[in-house]
Amino acid sequence: MARTARQAALICSIDLPALSGDASTPRPWLQALAQELAACDAPVTVTLLDLAPAGYVQSLFSLRHELALRVDASWGRPEAGRPAFAQTLRSQLQLARDQGVTVTTLAWGDFPLTPHTDLLVKLGISAVRISSAATKTGLLRLKAPAAAAPGQMIRYGLWTVPAVAQWRPGQAIRAIRRPLAVAAEAGLAHLVCDFSQVRLDGSLDSGFRQAVLELTRHRHHGAMQVQTVGQFADSQLPARPNAPAQSILRAA
Repeated sequence: MARTARQAALICSIDLPALSGDASTPRPWLQALAQELAACDAPVTVTLLDLAPAGYVQSLFSLRHELALRVDASWGRPEAGRPAFAQTLRSQLQLARDQGVTVTTLAWGDFPLTPHTDLLVKLGISAVRISSAATKTGLLRLKAPAAAAPGQMIRYGLWTVPAVAQWRPGQAIRAIRRPLAVAAEAGLAHLVCDFSQVRLDGSLDSGFRQAVLELTRHRHHGAMQVQTVGQFADSQLPARPNAPAQSILRAA
């Protein structure tokens, strides 16, 4: 099948820390992030390790943003086996659907991508975020089907979307400047803001806004569009049947 021309895209993923306990418990950090995103002129992909609090998270963010599942090594590694992988993924996606949230994007860690890509397609997954470390060390290679280059379709309707830079609280912005610039020139710049280890009772790092601005300033060079991971995958196959919107507020 002939590929469509790639649409130049800027993507920001935000990895949230583990959310547990009573959803009504005040979480100042998460509320501050929601306010920052409300003021940001860019949709983002927000990832969770567990979709049980998807309903709570969806109440904080706007229709512009996408909710994704971050795959844990305990069930995502090929050694975990197909039954465990399928059962966990189905369970997580059902948790989201029960709360009116459709999830079609997965965020992979620094371990090999699952060989069970047929299951991803069957369960409605259209995009897999691949980490920069996995891309550089060859962990993207698949057992089946054949390996695919980052940003390419690995099975009909399923795309890999590489992360090219990662920013953590306290990190200097200059560390992500060059990899984002190089990736933007190539037509796909994907920044991951890793908040997975932050304290929910703390304050939001002031560098977050600078990190997002560092990414989005490239939009004026080469008519690049700010997208979520899901939107990027959808834009690669414009002729396929319409899928449910990749919003964290849109009902399944």
